[in-house]
Amino acid sequence: MAFDGLTLNPGSGGATLATDSFTDTDSATRIMPFGAVAFGELNGPYTPVDEEHGLPVHQQLGATWAVSLTTIPLAAGAATAANQATAITALASIDSRLAGTLAVVGTVTIGDGGGSITVDGTIAATQSGVWTVGISGTVPVSGPLTDTQLRASAVPVSLAAVPTHAVTQSGAWTVSLSAALPAGTNNIGDVDVLTLPAVTIAAAQTLATVTTVGTVTTLTTCATVTNLAQLGGQAIAMGTGARTAGTQRVTIATDDVVPAQAIAGTSGGTTPYSFLSTAAVQAAVVKASAGQVYGLRFFNKGAAPVYVRLYNQTTTPGTSDTPNYRCMVPGNTAVGGFVDTIPPGITFGTGIGIRVTAGVADNDATALPVNDVMGNVLYK
Repeated sequence: MAFDGLTLNPGSGGATLATDSFTDTDSATRIMPFGAVAFGELNGPYTPVDEEHGLPVHQQLGATWAVSLTTIPLAAGAATAANQATAITALASIDSRLAGTLAVVGTVTIGDGGGSITVDGTIAATQSGVWTVGISGTVPVSGPLTDTQLRASAVPVSLAAVPTHAVTQSGAWTVSLSAALPAGTNNIGDVDVLTLPAVTIAAAQTLATVTTVGTVTTLTTCATVTNLAQLGGQAIAMGTGARTAGTQRVTIATDDVVPAQAIAGTSGGTTPYSFLSTAAVQAAVVKASAGQVYGLRFFNKGAAPVYVRLYNQTTTPGTSDTPNYRCMVPGNTAVGGFVDTIPPGITFGTGIGIRVTAGVADNDATALPVNDVMGNVLYK
């Protein structure tokens, strides 16, 4: 018969697959690949099924073959009864050998008189009793071993494979030390100090360093306290400005009266700035950083008044600068002036500058009379 050809990998020189057409159940014409049946072991070699080589078959486990004696051809020149008896004997022998639980996949060769069976394939066996299997290698275990199995021989166990379990102890624990603890810091568990009974230390006894104590009811003498958070149940405030961090802070209540007395000292007072007028405007920097002015003392023996201005800046004031403080020194040939004491002080956040002229305007630049004006500024 002729076959249609289906080229594999068209345009690349692929092989041609044999196909044929047939009429499907819906009366439509379909194309299907044309194949052949072959038999043999897995992965070959294979023998195609043709008129000379039939497809080998074997009896299924538990199945029987229906054989008709009438289909067995008789030997030429022999009596019919004798040929049938010979056939019956041969069939009985075949039936007894095939009956049972033997499943043979492959070729079966039976010798005369019930000889050996050569099996080229797999034998399925059924075992209803106890099997005894000898093992020469290692058998992996997926489930737990019994106590008898564990005692039979040592079983290596990896600690990494042992799961972690919580240990519950309902009774009393007894801990024994096989040797003295090594020198250094040793911590055995956690001890809750708050649950310990009352501890009494005699005069001749010494208590080692205690890092944290919840409450001490009475403490007569203590050489050193590293960190005391409360005193009398109240938090302790430490540090007082320029004092060291370990100095306890003392706060005076607003309704308490504390007597005070001024005493002379060699430090802590104000710093003076002083000048005597020349034939010029008196302009200078009193302090080139933040400060306070606590007193002004100016005197004038001229007939005309002069004008004093203070500035919040670190550079020498000029006619374009704006003063923060202004005052006038009256003129008097018998000497006039003023003394201004300011206890709380006048604060200058940047610096303290001064400018004194003979005119009243802020931008005045009239020079002062020579040796007629004296000025003093007390500052810190």
